Amino acid sequence: MTLPMDQVRAAFPALALADDGLPRLYLDAPAGTQVAGRVVEAMSRTMIEACANDGGTFRTSVATG
Repeated sequence: MTLPMDQVRAAFPALALADDGLPRLYLDAPAGTQVAGRVVEAMSRTMIEACANDGGTFRTSVATG
C-alpha cells in the first residue's frame, strides 16, 4: 500500500511550518505527535459549542453526547 504523502502531510497543519525558510523537522517522541487539522477543528468546535458537563439539561450538556 502506497500512501499519497503530499495528501498525508497536508492533513497536518504543523508540517507546513518553516523556520528561516526551511521546512520544520520534528524529531520528537510519539507523545509529541502532530495533530491532524480535522482533529483540531473538532476539538475547537467542541470547546466552543459543547463545553459543559455531560448529562445535564443545558443545551451545551446535551451537545456533549
